[in-house]
Amino acid sequence: MKAAQKGSDVSATTTSREVKYRREFARQVEKICALAATEAEIADFFETDLDTLERWKAEHWEFQEAYNAGIDKANERVKRAIYHKAVGYTYEDVHFTVFRGMVIKTPFQKHIPPDTTACIFWLSNRLPNEWSRNPDSGPGDGNNAELLAELIEKLPN
Repeated sequence: MKAAQKGSDVSATTTSREVKYRREFARQVEKICALAATEAEIADFFETDLDTLERWKAEHWEFQEAYNAGIDKANERVKRAIYHKAVGYTYEDVHFTVFRGMVIKTPFQKHIPPDTTACIFWLSNRLPNEWSRNPDSGPGDGNNAELLAELIEKLPN
C-alpha cells in the first residue's frame, strides 16, 4: 500500500498488490465500523484501496451486512450519548485523598445536569415540525424555549 505522508490523513487510494477477500473480513469490518472508522481507515486496515472495499461490499453480502451493522452500532452509541446529555445522567465515581500518609478511596455518585443545547438538538431532529429553527417551516407558537425550560424542570435530579 502506498504509505501516507507524516501528518496527513490515512491514504487508501493505491495498493501495490490485490488483497483477496476472506470470510473473516465480515466479522472484522463490523468491529472496526462500530468504532467509527472512516472508509479510508477501513481500507487501510485491510491493506487495500477504496475501490476494492466498494467491490467487496457489492460482491459479498455478508461483508455489506456486517459493514452496515457496525455503522448502526456506532450510530446507536452516539444517539444514546446525545440523549443522556440532553436529559442528564448520574454515574458512580471514586475520589482519592491522602490523609496522614494513607490513601482514602471514597465512592460517590456524580450527576451531570441536562444540557439545553443537546435538548434543542434532540428535539429539533426528532420533532422537526414542533422544534424547527426556522419558525416559518412548521406549526408552533414560537414559545418552544419556555416549553423546554418547563421540561427540564420536570426531569428527575
